[in-house]
Amino acid sequence: METEKKKARKLTIIWAIVWAITYDGSLLLFKHSHLNTFLAMAIAVVPIAAFVIYVYRYIKSIATMDEVKQRIHFEAAVIGFALGLLLLMILCLLDVANVLNYDYFGYGFVLLYCMVFYYIGYFISKRKYTA
Repeated sequence: METEKKKARKLTIIWAIVWAITYDGSLLLFKHSHLNTFLAMAIAVVPIAAFVIYVYRYIKSIATMDEVKQRIHFEAAVIGFALGLLLLMILCLLDVANVLNYDYFGYGFVLLYCMVFYYIGYFISKRKYTA
């Protein structure tokens, strides 16, 4: 059982790294080169596929945890999702009002903010259950 947990955790970390490398690589390619539409779409699919596999592995690794740890991750996802929706609402309203500065708060940063929101939720929930 313990080796199954380690294997699930290790695969999750590997796919997180694969996703981060493919995502950053595609961003750099899009930013510094002009690609035709078909090639750009093909390159965009690679980090999407890596992210889907990462999320699948992450869910599988959570399934190997005990109930308290599962609850912590569930609450972190709920908090992160709620804060992500709040961020999207704010960005949408600021965009409609034509006051959104895309250099700091554009839609390209939503993924980073959602990850930060998840970890905020994780630390809130972990503190609640370990105190």
